[in-house]
This record gives sequence, C-alpha cells and structure tokens, in this order.
Amino acid sequence: MTRSRSAEELFGVQVREAREQRGWTQEQLASYLRTASGIELSPTAMNRLELGKRPIRLNEVAALADLLGLGLRYGERDEPRGQGEFDRVRLQLEKLVMRADQLRHEEETLRVNLYTAESMATAARAAHAEVVHQLRRTEQEVAEITALLKRYDALTEQLSQRPINGNR
Repeated sequence: MTRSRSAEELFGVQVREAREQRGWTQEQLASYLRTASGIELSPTAMNRLELGKRPIRLNEVAALADLLGLGLRYGERDEPRGQGEFDRVRLQLEKLVMRADQLRHEEETLRVNLYTAESMATAARAAHAEVVHQLRRTEQEVAEITALLKRYDALTEQLSQRPINGNR
C-alpha cells in the first residue's frame, strides 16, 4: 500500500523545484526569504522543509509561496497568466539586487583603498617637504663653507706673498 504524500512533503517538493529552477542554493533562498519577509530559516531547516520532514508555519508557507510564485492549493502550482514573464523579471531583478550588493561591497573596498592611498600621499608630501627643507639647509651650509674656503684661499694667498721675518 502506497502512502500518499503529506501537504508538507508536496509543498517541500514545490519549494525545491522552484528554487532549483532559479539556480539558487538553499542558503540563497534562506537569505532572500529573510530579506523579503524577515523569516529566518537555517540551512538545516530549509533542507528538512524541502524534504517534507519539518512542520511548516503558515507565515512561512505564505512567504515562500510569494517569493517563489507557488500556489497555495493542495498539491498544485498556481500559474496565472503572465506568471512565466513575471518569474523571469523577478529573477532578473534578484540578479540585479545581488549585483548591486556586490558593487556596494566593491565601492566600500575602493573607498578604503582610496583613503589608504590618500593617507600615504599625505605622508609622502610631508616627507617630500622635509627633504626639500633639509636640502635647502644643506645648500646654505655648502654655500657658507664655499665662501669660507674662498676666504681661506684668499688669506692663504695673501700670507704666502708676505715676506717671512720682516724681509721684503
């Protein structure tokens, strides 16, 4: 004697098929469910739900049916006219939302990198200013030493032209 499937098992099969048609993992479905309706289902709970081994609450049924376009008639899928197009648009929208999330993350990473680069550039400008200041001080000291050497050379020349011991 073949046992007929329970409502939970039939609904679980519909959920799994709809999820797989969209190419979603159980984790992605749980994430979309959480975002759309605030319902938290762990991966284990989602797996047991799809197998019909977990009692399901009415609010979970309604949220999953809405998210996946499932009918609430016992064992039937609700396919109103235009549902296929609606599902395609919804899938495109979900992909765009995921891409937007990726882009927000990339933007945040780029902003951090920009801040780091700006900080490094500021430090480099400060170091450059210090090097320029030191170079100018060094150039002044070289100019002073050069002037002293010329003076020394001139004095040495004068001394060398003087007679020693008063002899001229």
